[in-house]
Amino acid sequence: MLVDGDVYGLGDNSEGQLGESEGESLQQIITITLVSFSKVKEVSCGWNHTLILDLEGIVYSAGSNEYGQLGRGKDSSNSTFSRVLKGARQISAGKDHSLALCGSKVLGWGNSRDGQLGLLIKKNYHHPHELNVYPCDYIFAGPKYSLFVTSKGVFGSGINQHCQLGLGH
Repeated sequence: MLVDGDVYGLGDNSEGQLGESEGESLQQIITITLVSFSKVKEVSCGWNHTLILDLEGIVYSAGSNEYGQLGRGKDSSNSTFSRVLKGARQISAGKDHSLALCGSKVLGWGNSRDGQLGLLIKKNYHHPHELNVYPCDYIFAGPKYSLFVTSKGVFGSGINQHCQLGLGH
């Protein structure tokens, strides 16, 4: 992403995560286009999916939807950036889950089989669900875990294999 809000991409596009037709890796830089006319504020890339947040707070996703990480139901993978939600101020893509910070509320979707969304039922969530982390100031989605910064401290959920949740072994 450039300072002016334009977004460019290249590399693996096997699941359409660059917003182009699924297929081979792209070896030349392409311009990533959105349906919106607003400039891009933030981009976050997962394993095979990409999230984009525009200046109006609208979140878009493209790529693999194997675990629901696109947040648009049980549709198959999608090589077109489509709207997921509005009102976000930050996004973060994990390996196969996604987070959005909307005001002080956290929404999460995708793979939570390892508890990375902090929800009681460990399954795939195909639509954004409000997580029990409120009020939250900052979010981070790791490969199979999530971190939430609040006024009361940093909280984590998911796999703690390498002590990334700050809990020790």
